[in-house]
Amino acid sequence: MKITIEIDCTAQEAREVMGLPNIQALQDQWLEKTGAAMMADPDNFSPEALIRSWTKAAAPGFEAMPEMFQAFLRSATPGQK
Repeated sequence: MKITIEIDCTAQEAREVMGLPNIQALQDQWLEKTGAAMMADPDNFSPEALIRSWTKAAAPGFEAMPEMFQAFLRSATPGQK
């Protein structure tokens, strides 16, 4: 049996029903500060700079992958250390 329930409400109404707080003021402040930071130093917010910072943060995880894979293979192969 399959039952489908469709609820038509706004995001604000859904938050109120679930008891979630209205954080619109906090989001507005964050957007204002982020916009000011982007306007003050646009070079740090270029697509190239953002990707560079993201890949720097992910590099340790990428470097650990071969070691984890080798450890998995050693544990899955009987008699290998």
